[in-house]
Amino acid sequence: MTLGELIPLIARLLAAGGYRYFTFGGVGVSLWGRPRTTDDLDVVVCLDRSEIPTLVADLNRVGFRVTRSLQRKLREGRVIQLPIGATRLDVKLGAAGHDMEALERAEPASFEGFELIVASPEDLVLYKLQTWRTQDQADIENLLANVKSLDLRYIRSRLASLETATGHPLRERWREILRRR
Repeated sequence: MTLGELIPLIARLLAAGGYRYFTFGGVGVSLWGRPRTTDDLDVVVCLDRSEIPTLVADLNRVGFRVTRSLQRKLREGRVIQLPIGATRLDVKLGAAGHDMEALERAEPASFEGFELIVASPEDLVLYKLQTWRTQDQADIENLLANVKSLDLRYIRSRLASLETATGHPLRERWREILRRR
């Protein structure tokens, strides 16, 4: 399976199940900024813990292999990686705080002819500041350069609370990104 096949599969699965979700990661950056290559689809699914078995059954039904170990990681709030063909689906359960804010701010977008719910560019920046790999830094710079109405005030207003929640030096990382511009 390719990413071009994975996106409609997941878009249909999540819509049919009535799941509240949003995508982020490389696909989200490509929708808001300059397109870039990615080999996975990242989603945050916001549901009650009691609904995890239904989500797992839906994922298994369309060809993923969600083991008990992966289910435990999902319940713990960790990202699980589900390879399928030449691509991968990364799934995280939404948690209180920023995930729920991002869900409320997420917007529908068309990708490969299918509608996906995508995190706002500002929330993408906040997620990218948390992971802070080289590609994440490039993604932030992409969004800053290509999203003309980026709400920098919103980003700045969330840094301290996310820094406390994650333990990552987000304000320092944000200042570093801005110095590069």
